[in-house]
Amino acid sequence: MFALKLEGDLRYTTEPNLFFRFIFEDGTDEYINLNRKTEHRMDGESDIAFYIGNDETMGMKTLKRIDYGFNEDEFSDKLGEEGKKTIMVEDTEEIMDIPAVYALENDYHTPNLTHEDDEKTITLNDISYNDSEMTVTVNGTINFKQDSDKALRIALYRPHYHELAKGDGNSLEGEYFSGIPVNFSIPFTLENRVGDNDGANLYFTIDNALFAIDMRTGEESQEPLPLLSRTGQDDEEYMDTVPLNGVKTNEDKTVYKLLSLGQPYWNWGIGHDEMATYEFVLGGKYKKLTFTLAEGKDTKVSTGAYDFYIFGDDFENIPDTDKFQGKPLFHKKLKGTDQPEIYTVDVTGVQTLTIQYDTNNISEMMGSDEGKQLDVLLVNPIVEK
Repeated sequence: MFALKLEGDLRYTTEPNLFFRFIFEDGTDEYINLNRKTEHRMDGESDIAFYIGNDETMGMKTLKRIDYGFNEDEFSDKLGEEGKKTIMVEDTEEIMDIPAVYALENDYHTPNLTHEDDEKTITLNDISYNDSEMTVTVNGTINFKQDSDKALRIALYRPHYHELAKGDGNSLEGEYFSGIPVNFSIPFTLENRVGDNDGANLYFTIDNALFAIDMRTGEESQEPLPLLSRTGQDDEEYMDTVPLNGVKTNEDKTVYKLLSLGQPYWNWGIGHDEMATYEFVLGGKYKKLTFTLAEGKDTKVSTGAYDFYIFGDDFENIPDTDKFQGKPLFHKKLKGTDQPEIYTVDVTGVQTLTIQYDTNNISEMMGSDEGKQLDVLLVNPIVEK
């Protein structure tokens, strides 16, 4: 086992694209990639992640050399030769203290929080954490104001770990009737323990309701919410990951804490504009969104021009067209040569925030989009109360 310490904005990367080869005194070696994380600890402004190798005797050997790099071997999941760097390990008796994960004083809370809209009232009755099984269970009640068969999307998001907890599904489905309460109990399996640290902030979403719970106190969290790669929504898969060597802006600046939107992923067919749409459930809890809007270095020379929008709850795609409607909270035309700028957007009362961009590029049966696309980067996007 070995530990990797990430400091500053490196803590916000989402793609573990660093590969290692450990070479020992007896001439044996061990390859490790960072997809094999076993545990995660916090230490002030640093995060420490633990990884395990295949060789159970690794910890009893004397380490003499470490090769590492960001490039994977073409034919395996091991470290490649291109860009490889080497560290010679001198004999040392230096000891570094690894912070413990302190247990919660109370792992069961009854926050009794309510979210109401025109269609329903959702009450979060209780939330509990089982450390031995690493599960969180959310119990609540929905009172519908009208009959409905709408599927209600659900998610549990942990921003500090970029963790989207796994549930039995991503929605509640069924037929619901006005005046008849519906109880729900939703278990989520976690990748990282819930301890007495910032990772105890859990964000549970159901439809357009957001319940932000600090498991240390059982109260509603007042912390700002970073809108990073994992949003807890179905469109998460269309967002780019952020590698450990960061993402380059068109100013050749490396950034790590960002939402990288990448390429468009939908259109209504040949002859229609290519677009991308991303939704974030805010539940009406936040007032201000701040971010730096930038473009990626790889598309700096692009001739493409995007219309970039941020909408509130009135956003709607017009069916069977590449048109949409709603009053934008923010709109900017983007080009690959634009300089990064910081923006603030009023999101007071917004239940669901939508980021939408239109590439103004017509989809074609054949042909390349090279030179027509931009890499859209939202650096340090965060909503505050």
